[in-house]
Amino acid sequence: MLWIVANQGPVGIDGNFDGPTVVVLNFAQYLAPLAILELYFRARDAGGVGFRVAMTLVLTVAALATAAGSVAAYLILWAPRL
Repeated sequence: MLWIVANQGPVGIDGNFDGPTVVVLNFAQYLAPLAILELYFRARDAGGVGFRVAMTLVLTVAALATAAGSVAAYLILWAPRL
């Protein structure tokens, strides 16, 4: 949903919910969290202070993006019907 809000429309998404954006998002929904988790484990176990601060920023940005997408989904899909 954050993709649709950022582009002000379904850019790269066809009418059948197919297209290049959907293919990329299908892979990214699994690979991005795994990559972030791997970086978190590395920062926790052997990272220096700089790496831990950078990982904190990555986790914060990921959490804010998730929250923004959730709020956008609520506002676009459910709020108009209330």
